[in-house]
Amino acid sequence: MQESHSKIVKDAGLLGGQPLDSVVCVSGGFAMGGANDDAIFESVKAMYSSSVYPSFISAKLAGDFLKQNGLLLLPGAACAERPTPWGLAYGSAKAAVHHLIGSLASDVTLRAKVIGIAPVTLDTPGNREAMPGEDWTTWTSCDELAGRIVAWSEGTVTADNGAIY
Repeated sequence: MQESHSKIVKDAGLLGGQPLDSVVCVSGGFAMGGANDDAIFESVKAMYSSSVYPSFISAKLAGDFLKQNGLLLLPGAACAERPTPWGLAYGSAKAAVHHLIGSLASDVTLRAKVIGIAPVTLDTPGNREAMPGEDWTTWTSCDELAGRIVAWSEGTVTADNGAIY
């Protein structure tokens, strides 16, 4: 994670730049499988690498470069608030991100607003391909979500510190 953080800082030219208004992390992945799944350990590694580690990197970037009262947004999931026996690695990784959101929102030294997103299903080509028989009209539009993230970042829509939307 340290190496990834350092590379992001270097590549983005953040060391000498202005404070950031927002740090937005929308990294994520998905894996099915319970305790008896032969691939459970690979799933855990993949889910923590795709959700938890990027969230910690984003938190560190926010701590280092976010302006006072800036926004940090992290990627949770609706299912993280209940048991996920069908996806232990996925559910536990998203629950860890939810915990991180609450902990960071409580950290007065961060001086930022910390929120999470928790869609049920994002309307992406990959999800449509994986679930062709589902009702896509009930899924969260990526354009709608992007618009909401911009509005939160610009402050035109209020977001409550520690909230998961």
